[in-house]
Amino acid sequence: MPFENLFIKFDSLQDTFRYSVNGTIIKTVERENTALVIYRNESEIKTVLIIRNGVKWKNPFMPVRQKLLYAEECMPNLYEVVTPVLITYEPKSNNAYILVSPPYDSEISDNMKSVFEKFSVSDMRTYFVAYVENFNENYILNINGTDYPILSKMSRT
Repeated sequence: MPFENLFIKFDSLQDTFRYSVNGTIIKTVERENTALVIYRNESEIKTVLIIRNGVKWKNPFMPVRQKLLYAEECMPNLYEVVTPVLITYEPKSNNAYILVSPPYDSEISDNMKSVFEKFSVSDMRTYFVAYVENFNENYILNINGTDYPILSKMSRT
């Protein structure tokens, strides 16, 4: 990571993003200490976590912990089109951002009563994003009425 990330701070989330990322912002989810920016870089959808430092924003100095998995991997004998789930962990907390991209229009919920925001980037794919407090191995993602214990010890992820 660039050394200057320790010192450079910005007045806005957008300025912080533009300083370090080449892409077009699609959606932001802003919380007290962080914001997840979902953006397009060429034809790919990517994310970056930006840190709030008082009233200013800055890019993290250390890499942010993320995990990409597929909801269906935790369900043995389940043969469906896979649903990518990207977990972005908030530093120094037990909270996380969850980005879900089912292959068709779906109903998404979880056992933490998180609020999933739905958005589209094209006619081809719908995305859902939520901020989950107290994210842990008991977390269950529900897609169209089916529970996926994506972090359980029985999961193959």
